[in-house]
Amino acid sequence: MFARVSWNDGKTESWGYSQADFSANVGITMKPKFFINNNDLFGLCASYTTISKGQQKYLTDGGSNFMIGNNGLEKYAPEIVIETFYSFNLVKNLFISPNYQFIMNPGYENLRGNTHVYGIRVNLDF
Repeated sequence: MFARVSWNDGKTESWGYSQADFSANVGITMKPKFFINNNDLFGLCASYTTISKGQQKYLTDGGSNFMIGNNGLEKYAPEIVIETFYSFNLVKNLFISPNYQFIMNPGYENLRGNTHVYGIRVNLDF
């Protein structure tokens, strides 16, 4: 299990994994006995992020930051992400992980609609 909270004063541009002035994340990974392979891994995470009033105004006025901005933020809303994955240990040192992310209010814009992101990760240990 993990949890993380971060905060930025809104006056300094952040260079983290996401454009956020406040972020709260919780998640869990587990290897229950009923999984196919003892090295398989399941993970689930949730994130809640916001930007400061100053960042909101800047984006509303048409500004853009290093990750977001699209000619004006019309209706601000916090960004919420739910992510899950399952890592299959196919053969020794080779892991394939299908991944799904549900993003609510991507880029802090409520009018765009939600986004679904599907991915796959491949990890080969030497």
